[in-house]
This record gives sequence, C-alpha cells and structure tokens, in this order.
Amino acid sequence: SITLFLILSVICLSACKGTTKHDAKPVVVLTENQMTAIILDIHLVEGALNFKRNIGQSMEDQKHQYFDQLFREHGTTQRLFRSNLYYYNRTNPELMERIYDSVTRKLEAMQKELQIENLESARE
Repeated sequence: SITLFLILSVICLSACKGTTKHDAKPVVVLTENQMTAIILDIHLVEGALNFKRNIGQSMEDQKHQYFDQLFREHGTTQRLFRSNLYYYNRTNPELMERIYDSVTRKLEAMQKELQIENLESARE
C-alpha cells in the first residue's frame, strides 16, 4: 500500500548514505502545503480502502483509480509526488517531519470531529 511505502521510504531514505538518482531536484518541486495535502489524502484513501476491505468489499480493482484521481485532483502524478518525497527526505528531513506532524494533527482533528458527531447522533 502507498501508506506503507511512504513510511518505509522515510525510514529507508533517512538511513541511506551516498548519492542516488533521487537526490536530483524534481522537475516540479511541490510546496510544503501541497505535500501535506497529498499525504493527508493518501491516508484518507488508504483508510477508506481498508474499511471497505474489512467489511468484505474488495477494492483492489478500483485502488489505482482512486489514487490516479487523487493525484489528478492535486494537479500532479504519482511519479512526481514520489520524486518529491525522495527529494525532501534526502535534502530536508526536518521539513518532512513537519509535514508528517501536520498530517497527523489534521487526521487527529478529523477523528475527534467524527467522534463528536457520532456522540451527537447517538443522543438524538
């Protein structure tokens, strides 16, 4: 899954030494806000796919369509996103940490909002 790929790439690339083809600056460098929004949406899509899988619906056929749509909505491609992910991990790990902290805070806020909505619905 893409989420696992992202986590593993952060760990692996942080530990890697030397120069790789991923050290090159991407043709288009995505901003911190763009990276945050894309990673947030990746987590949301992965969560939705996992939920569907857990209730017995196979989404493997549509998985690529979901991610293609996600990247289209952000005006980028999976390849460009990956090159930015590698680039930022190698050249600015502090920024990547800030991006992931922001994504985590946003996901926690969404979760809290859903819990509040569920409590309010249960009271009705």
